[in-house]
Amino acid sequence: MIAPPLRQTLACGELARHRHADGYLAVVLSGGYEEAGEAGRRWVGAGDVIAHHAFEAHLNRVPGPGAVVLNLPLLRPLGCGFGRTSDPDGVARTAERDPPAAVALLEA
Repeated sequence: MIAPPLRQTLACGELARHRHADGYLAVVLSGGYEEAGEAGRRWVGAGDVIAHHAFEAHLNRVPGPGAVVLNLPLLRPLGCGFGRTSDPDGVARTAERDPPAAVALLEA
C-alpha cells in the first residue's frame, strides 16, 4: 500500500484491484481510463476528479494512449467519489508549489 506519486503516468493495461493506506484525490490531466471502485465504475478523462478514501479498493483499466494523473492528499472524507474541475491545468500548477492549496481549489 504505497502512496501514489504527485504526478503519475498510467500506462496501457490493467492495474488489479488494490488499496492505499492514505486517501487521495486523483485529477485526470490528460488521456482517460476506466476507474472501478466502491463509488462505482466509470470512464474518466481530463478534468475528472476521483476521491479515493483510505483503504478503499479500486482498479484501473487504461487503454493504449494511457493517462496522466495528479494525486493530491485527501484532507477530509468526501461524500461523493467523483467530481469535475474546469481547470485541471490550474490545479496542477498550484499543486507544484502548494498541494493543500490545490485541494482547496478543488473544494471551491
